[in-house]
Amino acid sequence: MKTVWRLLSVAMVLAMVLSLAGCGKNEEGQKEKSGPFEMTLNGVTYDLSMDLPELIGKFEENDVFVCHSSTFYQLGKRGVYKQSSGFRPDMEKARVDVWAELFIKEDLPDDLEANRNMYSETRIIVSPDNACSYSVGKAIGGEMRDLSGYFNLDEDTYNETINETIYKLNADDTVAEAFKTLDATCMAEGFWYNSFWRNGCIAAVYFDRKQVDLGKYAVEDAKAFMESRKKVGLAPMGETIGRLVQINYQSGNTIGVQYEELIDCLSTVQLMNLKREMAVLNATYKGIEKAKKGEIHTVYVVRVDEGGSLHIQMYRKNGKILVCTPEDDECLYTWQ
Repeated sequence: MKTVWRLLSVAMVLAMVLSLAGCGKNEEGQKEKSGPFEMTLNGVTYDLSMDLPELIGKFEENDVFVCHSSTFYQLGKRGVYKQSSGFRPDMEKARVDVWAELFIKEDLPDDLEANRNMYSETRIIVSPDNACSYSVGKAIGGEMRDLSGYFNLDEDTYNETINETIYKLNADDTVAEAFKTLDATCMAEGFWYNSFWRNGCIAAVYFDRKQVDLGKYAVEDAKAFMESRKKVGLAPMGETIGRLVQINYQSGNTIGVQYEELIDCLSTVQLMNLKREMAVLNATYKGIEKAKKGEIHTVYVVRVDEGGSLHIQMYRKNGKILVCTPEDDECLYTWQ
C-alpha cells in the first residue's frame, strides 16, 4: 500500500512539473509576440517584419484602405495607384495611413544604396476611430482614445503632471519629479513620455524584436548631437526640426537660422523635453548604423500621441522606396 502511495505521489509531482513547464512555454510564447513586429487590426494579425509592399498587400486582402498620409492617394502592393479616387471622409472601412518618401528617378540620392535603410523609413499611422480597432503587444491598443489612458493616474493628477513638463520655466526638481512620475506610472513598459514630439507622446525603440533601454542613449549636449547628426543626414529628425522651427517662429526669430542654433531659443524645460526626444533619436540612429553593418535587420520607433493615434516608424535593411514611374500605366510610383 505504501508503494502505491509513493507511486501516486511521484505521479502528482511529475504532473505539476509538466504543468508548470507548459505554462512557462506559453508565457514565453506570449512574451515573444508582444513586440512591435506584430499588429492586430480588426482581429487580423499583421507581421510588421514583412517587406512593406507585401504588408500593404495583406491589408488590401482584408479590405483595409491604405493611403499616403500627405496625398491621400491609395497605396497598393505595386505602388501608388493612378486611378484611385483616394480617401473619402465618409469611408467606413478600416484605414491605415502610410508616410513614405516619394522620389523621382532624377532626384534619387547618390548614396541611396549605402543608406537605403534610412531612405526607406516608413511610418504606419492608425487613428483610433469607429472603423477599426488595433493592438500592438500587450499594452498598446486602439481602445485608448487619448494618451491619458496609458497612465495609472487619475485625470486631474495626469493633467497636473503633464503641465509640469510643459509650462514650467525653470529646470527644477518639480519638473524632474513629473518625468519620474510619468515614466513610473506608464502602463506600456519601457515607454518614455515626451511632450516635445508634436502634442506629446509615449515612445519606445526596438532593434528587431528587442526593446532598447532609452536611458542608455541619453544625450547630454543637444546642440553637439544635432551638429553630429547633420553631418550624416537628418532623416529621423524631421519632426524635431519642425518643432524647433515652430518654437523659434513663436519667439519672433523668423530669419534663417541653422538647425542646431534653434536650440538657443528653448526654455530650460523645453530643452529637457528635447533631450528626452533626442534619446529616442539617438537610439534610432544607433540602430540604423547596426542595420547598415548587418548586425540587425529592422529598427522600430513606436509612439502613441496625445490623441491616441499609433505611429510605427520602420527602418529596414534593403527596404523598398517609392520611385516615380510615369511610364507605368497603373501606378504613378512603384516600390523599388
